[in-house]
Amino acid sequence: MAQTKLVEYNNKYAQAVADMWNESEESWGGYDRLKTKEDIIEEEEISGNINVLLALDDKKVVGYCSFSEYKEEKNVAYIPMLNVAPNYQGKKIGKSLVLGAVKKAIEEDWNRIDLYTWAGNVQAIPLYKKCGFFWEKRDDITHLMNFMPIVLNTEVLKKYFRSIDWYEDSIRNIEIVTDGRKENGFEFFEYMWEKDSNKLKVEFCKKGRGLRLIETEDYKISIIAEDNELVTDNKYNITYHIVNKSGKDLNIDIEGFNDKNIEFKFKKSINVHNEEFIYGEFYLGNIDEEINPFITHPCVSSKVKINGEESIFKLGITPRKPIKLNLVIPQKLIHLGVESIGYLDMENRFNENIKLNILMEDSEDIAFVNKKIIVDMKPKEKTSIEINYILKKYHYFSKDVTVQISKVNNVLESKINLSAIFKGNNGIFNGETKKSWNIINGKYSVELQKLNNEIIIDNLELIPLEKVRILSPRLGLPLSSEFSKKNPENIEYVKEDESILLKALYVSSDFPSIELESITKLQSSGVVEHYYNIFNVSDDETENDIYISESFIFNLGNAYIPFDDNVVSVKGYYGTNLDYWNTKRISENWLFSEDKNITYGISWPDECRIKFNEWYMSIDNNLGKIKGKTCITTKPIVLAYGVYNNWQGFRKFVLKKYQLKEMISKDHLHLSINDENPFVKDELKASIVDYKSSAFNGKLSLKSYNESFKTIEKIYKSEDEIREETFNVKVNSKKLIDMVELNLDFEAVEIKRKRCIFNVGNNKVKNEIVNENGVDTYTVDNGNLTMKVAPKFSNSLYSLVYKGNEWLDSDFPKIGTRSWWSPWTGGILCSPGEPNALQNTDVFEGLDEERKAEFIEISDNHNNVWSGIKLNIKIKENEKYKGLEINQYFLTMPQIPMVCYTAEIIQNSGKYLNNTDFVTTMFIKSDENLKDSYFISKNNYGDEVKYKAGAVQMCTYDNELMMYGGNNRKDKLEIYSPKALSVDGYLDIKMNGCFIRNKVRLANSNRVFLPLTFMMFTEEYIDENLLSVLKGIKLDK
Repeated sequence: MAQTKLVEYNNKYAQAVADMWNESEESWGGYDRLKTKEDIIEEEEISGNINVLLALDDKKVVGYCSFSEYKEEKNVAYIPMLNVAPNYQGKKIGKSLVLGAVKKAIEEDWNRIDLYTWAGNVQAIPLYKKCGFFWEKRDDITHLMNFMPIVLNTEVLKKYFRSIDWYEDSIRNIEIVTDGRKENGFEFFEYMWEKDSNKLKVEFCKKGRGLRLIETEDYKISIIAEDNELVTDNKYNITYHIVNKSGKDLNIDIEGFNDKNIEFKFKKSINVHNEEFIYGEFYLGNIDEEINPFITHPCVSSKVKINGEESIFKLGITPRKPIKLNLVIPQKLIHLGVESIGYLDMENRFNENIKLNILMEDSEDIAFVNKKIIVDMKPKEKTSIEINYILKKYHYFSKDVTVQISKVNNVLESKINLSAIFKGNNGIFNGETKKSWNIINGKYSVELQKLNNEIIIDNLELIPLEKVRILSPRLGLPLSSEFSKKNPENIEYVKEDESILLKALYVSSDFPSIELESITKLQSSGVVEHYYNIFNVSDDETENDIYISESFIFNLGNAYIPFDDNVVSVKGYYGTNLDYWNTKRISENWLFSEDKNITYGISWPDECRIKFNEWYMSIDNNLGKIKGKTCITTKPIVLAYGVYNNWQGFRKFVLKKYQLKEMISKDHLHLSINDENPFVKDELKASIVDYKSSAFNGKLSLKSYNESFKTIEKIYKSEDEIREETFNVKVNSKKLIDMVELNLDFEAVEIKRKRCIFNVGNNKVKNEIVNENGVDTYTVDNGNLTMKVAPKFSNSLYSLVYKGNEWLDSDFPKIGTRSWWSPWTGGILCSPGEPNALQNTDVFEGLDEERKAEFIEISDNHNNVWSGIKLNIKIKENEKYKGLEINQYFLTMPQIPMVCYTAEIIQNSGKYLNNTDFVTTMFIKSDENLKDSYFISKNNYGDEVKYKAGAVQMCTYDNELMMYGGNNRKDKLEIYSPKALSVDGYLDIKMNGCFIRNKVRLANSNRVFLPLTFMMFTEEYIDENLLSVLKGIKLDK
């Protein structure tokens, strides 16, 4: 064995513990995030561990074993975590740590000590079994229980361990299989020891978690009942089998006592000379709910004195109601007034044939089609039948139905409660099922689970994936898990206007003067508020500060995290490990996620800091000392489940502001070109940042599709702790548009990212005013494209020429009609109103208004200089829009195949513009022949659909990217307006066009810019994901 010593953790070992975990990452499935000293200190502070044992080799921590209270049951210890550093495995350090934990449980008189492990950890099973653990047979999880604290603290057994070493002298057969011997439906776990002439065997009942057999060289005593599963409201026999093996005096005193719903008033004293069977009778009372199969069951319990030395015998019983009925309503949305289908699940718990007669009575809320149900059932049979009903009102259904049970020799009549929740799109109600307390508000519901006091939110339209869950609270310090297994003292439902509240009151045992009330408020909108009232019911102030830890589960898949004053996105599920994130860098009090079928958001009080633990999140509050007869109310955690479409809307809701500093989401593994500047001139700066706490580990390559620069490659190792890298690259390309690809081939994941860049020329943009067709025309030429406006002609950009081809449809200098429009000037123009060719054909051309133009230069947030034309119109003549002024900006940069467009709305109308429409209309000429023209947009399935002009009238809606092309042109025109309300396509037999729609809310004497629209020429379709960097462009206004 390695020369190690065991010590209890304190913070001076934090760095050494972090080092141990970093060395052990492969033992835990591998992770690429290195723990720090600060991580360990914070983890231990909120862990709820009673203490932690460390194995030290000199100053190096080589083993870790935490010790805490098992949250599922009372007075049970638990080992949450056991680890031995890889280089120290096989040196019996794990044994020392486990034995240390078992020793602590024995010394502190816990009932037992449990642990969980994963199914694949079979190499550890022999160690656990040798240390006294039994592997419980379960399908859901690998759970082990150790009863040595009972063994060594049982009076009659103590003398045997004066000579027997419980660890060294165990002769238990150890195999890598689940434990348990079956008899009469019971499962028993067996310990055996032998040393010299001393032999000892004890058995424990799995369901009762108690002693049921002792066998020594002198005697054997055991208890058994006829079956483990017994029908309630009946009397049964229990048998004590006692054997005197030595002929010595064997005086037995048995005194039964009650446990839960089992009454056992039995008393017997006997001197056993040979063998005796002693029969006692116990009464199994009724139960309100089925027993959780994985916790301690009601027991036939007795004090058994053997020659005056006491032991406690317990035989766990599974109580069963004679008949089990369960009403199942599979539909989440039920229609009123029509026949619907439910199912009635039935189980016969008798060991004989029965006939059931069930009467389903109508109420004012529901009518049953088949009111009388008759079913013949075999012994222990389960069956399910269809039950038809007509729902009149959404409600909580709970009714004691009359059930007649016909047996061979008699007929029983019983009242059995059936309950179900009938939900729809409206109705506020509440109710209790066998598993939970529930509040319902329209299509939303909240359930407080009886098993563990956890809270789940559900949405009628969706299958609940339970990606958001509020866990039971913990009071401290130290933090206690008592409320995970306590039943509430009282449940109360309160209706408030369009909301309903569920209140659950708990009385603390660990903090005797404290009562805690959990309050969940469900609003009709689907917003849920959850908070606590903490009462000090005594007359005196609490001796110490009271802490409350509010914990919840929030899955980070497809999530958005406010981080370092940015919004970081986790697309997919790489990056969802909570260990990746340093929560001190979370800069706002919310999280949001977009799942396939639903969005969900959570927020917490702004003054609180969120903490990410291994698998859950928490918010900790120090309430201070609480004065006597005082209540403190926490600020709420707020959940929105399927309420907000995007993180921007949820952020406004949380921060309670309509106007916020605009933020663009960045991927958690973020590629940046020129600090998000897609316009490149001479030199390109590329950087990669991992916002998580993981370090680069693998290969990185950066390449240009059009050879703007040579490919860059670099290798990283995690121990170098690199999370950010920047490259400055000389760009030398004749291509106007390029694609840059970053390929990360790291140890855990391979990711390819592409971004679009635009190469800016070194020439200057030319501006001139020329006379065309007798009209002054403002012309801008960037070397590849030319654009023109003529204020005297129209309020539009009437010409856009790229590589010699005209791309705008206009009859300049004539004003005419086209399709549904009259008058019509064509080109590109912004106007108030709602020009929809299928509904409203009015486009405000402003031909009677004052118009003027000027050349302009504007910088953006990346110091790019845009050159172009500002076209102004002041509306004085039109009564409807009088007082409005519109500045349209048509902007470009040297050589880039792009026009950036926006419009400024100046508001002096003398009224508030409340959701007023402003639409930019574009009449496109993508081919000389209209019938060779088309546009392409994506449908809801992501398919690229080509719509052909000149054939039929057609509109598409709600796009953000459109591509216009012609059969006789190589180049295409893409129109990208990602922040517009909608980008719509329109075509008919005479034209091909695009509408960019926005709505404006603006007070008088104010101004606002419409979102930017980018028009770019390209030979190949550029996906909006590659163009998303353009969302970050902001003009200096």
